[in-house]
Formats: sequence, structure tokens, C-alpha cells
Amino acid sequence: MKLLRFMIRKDMAKSALISLLLALLSCAFLISVLRPSYAYGEKYMTYLKGDSETVSQDAQKLADEQNALNNEINDYQNNHNTGGVKQAELPVELEEKIIDFSQKNSQAGVGLDSMFSLIEGQLYAQQNSLKLISERVRGYSRNARRGVTDEYSLKLSDKLISDYNAVITDLKKSDDIIDTRAADGFENYMSSEILIPFGVYLLLFSIFSSEIQSGRIKSFGITKTGVRKFSLFKLCTGFVAVIILVLIIYTVDIITLFIYDTNGIKLDMPLQYLSGFELSSANMSFGGYLVAVFAAKLVYALFTASIVMFLSMLCRKTILAGAVCLVPIFVPLYLKTTSFSNPAVDILTGNYTNMLNDTGYMNFWGIPAREYVVYFAIIFIMTAFFVAGTYLLAERQVG
Repeated sequence: MKLLRFMIRKDMAKSALISLLLALLSCAFLISVLRPSYAYGEKYMTYLKGDSETVSQDAQKLADEQNALNNEINDYQNNHNTGGVKQAELPVELEEKIIDFSQKNSQAGVGLDSMFSLIEGQLYAQQNSLKLISERVRGYSRNARRGVTDEYSLKLSDKLISDYNAVITDLKKSDDIIDTRAADGFENYMSSEILIPFGVYLLLFSIFSSEIQSGRIKSFGITKTGVRKFSLFKLCTGFVAVIILVLIIYTVDIITLFIYDTNGIKLDMPLQYLSGFELSSANMSFGGYLVAVFAAKLVYALFTASIVMFLSMLCRKTILAGAVCLVPIFVPLYLKTTSFSNPAVDILTGNYTNMLNDTGYMNFWGIPAREYVVYFAIIFIMTAFFVAGTYLLAERQVG
């Protein structure tokens, strides 16, 4: 155990430094995501807290003015087109109209059309989630009454009716209009965040390959520690480094979120208030969502770490390990950008957004199972598999 403590202390400074640098970079990225939503000043809150019909009317009025101006420009150019490549120059009166509309549609350098679109998205999630979920419950109830015989469908309907009824109860208690700009921005950033996987790669791609290449791991074979015990200690050291990485990055991001939201984060607001989560069956608050995201990212980071350390053990050269260990980092990122969307892909890529933003169940041998429960179970099993493989491979690689 003394050797394990020594190894952890030895690597902790490096892990903390890399984690802090990546956390500062993550903070900058998160701010860049949040900043555009906060460029409207007090006008934004005035519209958000006002009548939703006013927002729709003003947005439609602005769109109508834009369309009318575009039609006027097109009509003039069509009527004065001489057949050449160069289009007819606009008259001074029309250019002044364009300038006036541009100034009218600009608040703090950002278009009012963007502000209206953002507000309408927030209002839609908050004002329609109860209605949409209630309609779904009625639909599932009708299916049961109409004599649906598929056993899985009936089981799923029963679970979703129960889940959605609990969500409906909470939604009825929440009737305030909430500023969710920071929450929505945080969710968008976290769902596409790549710094944690990249940090895992930086910390661990050479954890075993460098020991094999230098011969240090082989030297432990003639000591009472032994190769396998040494490898087990290195595995523990790697996992500690990853835990430090996730803790530091996520903590800095959470602090940034709370500082940036000048209206105060509502941790008790329903998850369904987030844009894109209107039909979520998870009876979860935003505070619970933050905890769930941390757990999902930590577990997936440890899973990624187990693969990277296994490949590092498999590769005897550090340069080769550096190339091969990029595979478990970029393959999940690539799959997230494709059209593949099913529970298996969500689990293998750690796509917790898809696990929470809708029904959230998957067919697990004829049983409706919560996708995120299956996710944690499978990720734990696969992590254990790669850890065992790394441990058993140690003596063979240095033999």
C-alpha cells in the first residue's frame, strides 16, 4: 500500500495541472456558448416575463417586415435587370430602408429575430410540456383500452403512465416563467463536451506503454511486488487521475454556470423546462439533472480510461499507444454526429441526453428498462472487463 500511495502522490501534481488547464479551457468554451444568449440586456427579461402572445406577435411582425423588404428588393432587381451578370444597383430610398430595418433589428449587436426565437423556445418548453405529456398519457391509456395484445407495449405503457403522472403532479406545482438560458446553454455544451475524453487520453495513453518500453515494469517482476500487483497499482493510479480530472472540470463548469446566470439558477425547476426535454418521462429537477450528468460523465470517463489503459498495455511502444488510444476517444464522438440513434448507440457513446429527453426506456429482453440504469450497469461491466484484461495481460507483455 505504501507503493500505491507513493504512485498516486507522484502522479497527482501532473493530473491536477492537466485537469486545471483543461478546466479553464472548458470554462472558456462554456462562456462562449452562454454569451450569445445574454446579449439582449433587460429587453430579454421584459419579453420573457410578459405575455407569450406579445412575443409571437412581435416576432411575426418582424418577420413580415423582413419578408416585405426582401420582396421589394427582389421586385426592383427583377424589373431593372438588363440580363447582365451584375445585378441592378438599389436606389437610395431602398438602401435607407435596409439600414433602418437593420438598426431596428439590432439590440446590443444581436438581432431581435434571434432573441424572439430563443424566448419562444423557452416558452414552448415551459408552457406546453404539461399539455404534451398529458396528451401522451391519454394516448397510452387509449392503447390499453383498445385491446393492444403486445405484452411489451402494455408493460411500457403502464410504466410510462406511472412516470408521466408523477411528472404531471410536479409540473402543476411549477407555473412560473423561468429564465433557462444558462440551463439550456449548459445542457447544449455538456452534451457535446470533448475535453474530458481528451484529458483521459493525455493522462493515460502512455501509462503502461512507457513502463514496458523503458523496462521498469519488468524490473518489478523480480521484486515481491510483482508485475501484476504493480499493474494493479497503476490501474488504481489511472482511475484516481481520471476522478480528479472530472471533478475539477465539472466543478469549474458548475461554478461558471452559477456565476454567469445573473437571475439565479432554479435548481428545483422540472427537467421538462429545458428546451428539447418537454416530453421527458424522468421525474427529475434541474438540480437532479446536474448530479445525473456528473455521474454519467464520471462513469463514462472511467470506462474510457479502462480501454485506454488496456490498449496502452497492449502496445509496447509509446508512439504506437498514442495512435491506437485515439480510437476510443474519437469513435464515440463520430457516432454522436451520425444519424445512428438507438439505445445501444446511446449507451456505447455515453449519450445521456437521449436517455433523458424522451420516454427513456429500452426493450431489455422483453422488459421495459430505464435506459440510464442499463447504461450504468453495462458500463460498469465493460469497465471491469477491460481492467481484468489489463491485469491478466501484464505478465505476458513483459515475459
